[in-house]
Amino acid sequence: MAQTTVITFYGRSHLSEKALLMFKEIPSFRCYRSIKSVNTLLNALLNCKEYIKIGEMLKNFEKYGTPDVCTFNILMKMCCNRGDLRNARQVFDEMCKRGITPNVVTFGTLINGLCANGELNEAFRMKRVMERDFKLKGTNAFVYVALIKGLCKVDDLLGYIDEMEGKGCKPDVISCNVIIRGLCDDGKLREASELLDDMPRRRCKPDVVSYRIYLDGLCKAMKFKEAAVILHEMVFKGYENFAFI
Repeated sequence: MAQTTVITFYGRSHLSEKALLMFKEIPSFRCYRSIKSVNTLLNALLNCKEYIKIGEMLKNFEKYGTPDVCTFNILMKMCCNRGDLRNARQVFDEMCKRGITPNVVTFGTLINGLCANGELNEAFRMKRVMERDFKLKGTNAFVYVALIKGLCKVDDLLGYIDEMEGKGCKPDVISCNVIIRGLCDDGKLREASELLDDMPRRRCKPDVVSYRIYLDGLCKAMKFKEAAVILHEMVFKGYENFAFI
């Protein structure tokens, strides 16, 4: 529907009144206002930070259809943008209560909000829920970047892993890879190497991605001799399929 494209454009241009006018005029184009067009308008209003108008739209939502996963994702993002994590969790709970299955965007939005507010333990818990209960992969770029940004705010990342384990939050290979990336991006290559060596003790075997991240950090730091040593170590340990590195 061309009208939804126009509404999206108005949202990106922060022209909320024009977005609303286009939504109201949809029937004049011999089209009906569907859940897709409502979601498009909600997202446009969110881009304009028109939270009151979003609330007004929600009061009459039943006229247009039943909220879907996209609707709840938009509402959750609104809560996270306002730093209102309590209501973001309530939106998530309401979504599940209605039998609507969350997707990667749902978890990425919530995890990003948690990381932005320093709730890293809860962010990693939600990642595990995403993978364990909903069988969604935690390697999604949105989730990965959110976790990296959150972890980069932690001064002692290795200590943070110990804290996670002390609270019963055993880090998996993806969590460790995120932390290795955070350490490398922060120039803490020694700590990244320590974590890489320490992963087997934590019952978390490094994968090719673990080494790729560390190698990338070494090369960016112009430490090519150390990178060559790591490549030989990978061959010795049986990591033969790393031609894409």
